[in-house]
Parts: sequence; structure tokens; C-alpha cells
Amino acid sequence: MTALALVAACALNVQVPGRQAESTLVHSPVTGEVVNAAAATIDFKGIRYMVNSKAEKSQFVANPDQCLASPKLSVLLVGVDQFDPVTGVRVDLAHARGGYSDVASTRYWFATAVEKTQFDADPTKFDQIPPKEALVDATTKMPLSGYADAGAYVDCMGVRYYLKSADSIPTFQAAEQTLAARIADKVTDPKAVVLGAAYGSHG
Repeated sequence: MTALALVAACALNVQVPGRQAESTLVHSPVTGEVVNAAAATIDFKGIRYMVNSKAEKSQFVANPDQCLASPKLSVLLVGVDQFDPVTGVRVDLAHARGGYSDVASTRYWFATAVEKTQFDADPTKFDQIPPKEALVDATTKMPLSGYADAGAYVDCMGVRYYLKSADSIPTFQAAEQTLAARIADKVTDPKAVVLGAAYGSHG
């Protein structure tokens, strides 16, 4: 099974504790309707979304924040975070032994139960996303093709810095201001990335 197929299987078929039966499948961030066969898969701020049509894809890519602000989405499962929100490390859903927690419209997976326990104690401490991001590994100055190309992230001074590998986290944290300054010109507003398209592309 490919990584995309695995994500689709996890996102489309998991039950959401405490939600009504009609709200237990992943929903389009544009219409709020259940996604039965994704026409496109889109990453935004490290969270994966699926839509039912090309028209929905275009609308979401053009203005993802506006789509996600719709009140009707707050009680639906809409996005699946690709990173453990406690460690900032990409989660392999096939080995996410910590299970998941749902906050508003987003599902968060955890590598171990330790991270899940920390998250559940105070979700607001971990689910806040900085307003800016850098999809260039500050430790190597290597551009990343998108969120799917990142192995981890570190939040620093209002910016989420994506790194190619989780092994780079200690290096970044040891000299974060110096390394962040090296790629200051690469800091941007978050952009929706269609899987299979270049970073920033509308697909």
C-alpha cells in the first residue's frame, strides 16, 4: 500500500469518538460533505485535506484559511495532521502507537502514548500554528518540495521551520537564531500544496 493510499484509508474510515454517526468520516473543507473518493489531496500547514472535485480543489487552494473558518466544519473531521504535535516529528500512520486525538476539525496522531497524554492534558499548548513558515531546511539551506518532503518542524519566533529530517531538530535548536537568519528571505505565508504538484502550485 502506498503512503497516499494509507493516509486515505486512515482518514476516510476511522471512527471519531463522541461524534454522531454521520460525522465519523473525513469531510471536504470546502463543502463539509463526506469525501467518498478524493479528487485531490492537499497539504496546508502540515495538515492533510481531501476534496471531492476539481472545483473544490481550486477553491481551497485559492483561499484555504477562509474555507477552514466555516463554522459548519467545527464538528466534522476535516483534516489529518501529518506531524506529532508534541514532538514536531512526522508520524508514520502505520506505526502511530499512541493513537489519535481530535480537536475541532483536525485529527492528531501520536508516535507513542506519552505524547498523546501530554497533548490531551492541554491541547491548546500544542495545536497552535505560527502565522509564517519556511519550507527550506535551515540546517542545510535545502529547499523542500512541500510538507510531504519534511520529516519534522520546529516553531521559533512566530515561524514554523520545516526540516528534512527529525535528526536535524537538535542542530536547529542549538543555534536557532543564527540558522533562522540564514533563510530569513525564505519565510512566507503558508501555502496549500496539492500532492503531486510543486510547492506553491495550484496543481
